[in-house]
Amino acid sequence: MIVLGKNLKDLKTLNKKLILKHICLNNQLSRIQLSKITSLSKMTISNIISELIDNQWVEESASLSSTTSGPKPVNLVISKKAPKLLGLAFRRQRIGVVVTSLDFKILQQQYIPYTDKDTAQDILNICYSLIDKVIKKYTFIGIGVTSPGPVDSQSGMILNPPNMAQVQNIEIVKILEKRYGLKTYLNKDTQGSAIAEKFWGNGKEINEFIYYS
Repeated sequence: MIVLGKNLKDLKTLNKKLILKHICLNNQLSRIQLSKITSLSKMTISNIISELIDNQWVEESASLSSTTSGPKPVNLVISKKAPKLLGLAFRRQRIGVVVTSLDFKILQQQYIPYTDKDTAQDILNICYSLIDKVIKKYTFIGIGVTSPGPVDSQSGMILNPPNMAQVQNIEIVKILEKRYGLKTYLNKDTQGSAIAEKFWGNGKEINEFIYYS
């Protein structure tokens, strides 16, 4: 289902998120294309884009695909100075962190192994070590956490994944939000992978698909 923006002043934040979402998911869109996709007026698009540029979330880029002899269309891309996204992945026998741009280009990633002898606190300390390294280098807008299930995404708790005895009933969202002051989200690893496949992988042009892991 296509989500359309609305030209109402009290929905400016919603419109801004909608525009930013399309810029993140589509490589180089013009203001005219954004207006057509979102059904927002050209003036609304222009005002919001100006704000995003001023805040260094978005920047202009000359179109590389134009074959006309006149001025090249001006497209919009995520600014290199925009805040980044931080991902934390719980896996069996290792913990990983990944840093991406808002359009999901991987900028940095690292994994640290753990053993059956490590305690829950040891594993949390690995998480802190990984995050502390990158949080000094980048500005983030949030943290996304994935883990083998079962997980409770609403309460932000990793429950009792098989073969991960140390990772039991960890309130990971509450723990990370308290430590880093960033909005944090938790999802099952396979669900996170399916979402990534839908927006950036082979499922991008498919309405319905099944993800096997």
